[in-house]
Amino acid sequence: MQDLNLIKIEKSDIKYSFSRFPDGEVQITLDSINHKDKVHIICRITNAEELFILMQVCDILKRHGVIYCISIYYLMSMRMDRVMDFNRPFSLSIVCKILDSLDAWYIDIFSPHSEVYTHIFKNNNVSELDCIEKYPDLSKFQILLPDAGATERFYFYNYEAITCSKVRDLATGKITQIQIDNPEILTDQPILIFDDLCDGGRTFIEIAKVVRAIKPDIELNIFVKHMVNPKGIENLSSTFNHVWFTNSYKDWQNEILPNNVTVIEVV
Repeated sequence: MQDLNLIKIEKSDIKYSFSRFPDGEVQITLDSINHKDKVHIICRITNAEELFILMQVCDILKRHGVIYCISIYYLMSMRMDRVMDFNRPFSLSIVCKILDSLDAWYIDIFSPHSEVYTHIFKNNNVSELDCIEKYPDLSKFQILLPDAGATERFYFYNYEAITCSKVRDLATGKITQIQIDNPEILTDQPILIFDDLCDGGRTFIEIAKVVRAIKPDIELNIFVKHMVNPKGIENLSSTFNHVWFTNSYKDWQNEILPNNVTVIEVV
């Protein structure tokens, strides 16, 4: 299988180039394709233009009669996995219906936040992509899952986990309190908070405060799969002993980062 890597062209078996029309519309041009071999498209979808580029690539490959599969390392709108308000869009459904129209052999999505996407796809085989072999050694830590959603998403890792609950204001939906559900299982072993997505990191910082109120001297670390905001990096690195996240959303390893931050390259 030949790779078409839309994230890192230097790792792509099929080379390509971009051009733009005067109105700004992007166009991709692919170099030579081996028509006797399948194509593995590797991409991020962090914005509408990256989705449009993927659509263009699939249009080209379909016309060439080449079978292709897609690995998506960041899925735009993954957190908007329900109707938040009747006057706001169900964004994940919009994105997934576009992907479902691309006639891929199969689609893999890296840590897609919830299983809602599986109910939207009708025409393509779709599954979750994981890279657990690249993660920190989970056996060295007490695992802390920050909310019910994380507990549901990561049950399959088979670690007895410390779990948290969020108390929200019924009128505003804002978090007013975070509590540990099972503090009796806390030991002096280093803790690793484990979750899929970090924006500004405020919830994680509040969890750190709750844990340190019980265990003031404990080593407290965090691993999130998708880091989407430089402010989150700043906040987490100033709160935790060590911070891990992947380059799913961006090649953060090319940025100047604090010494206690490690970027795990999954793509």
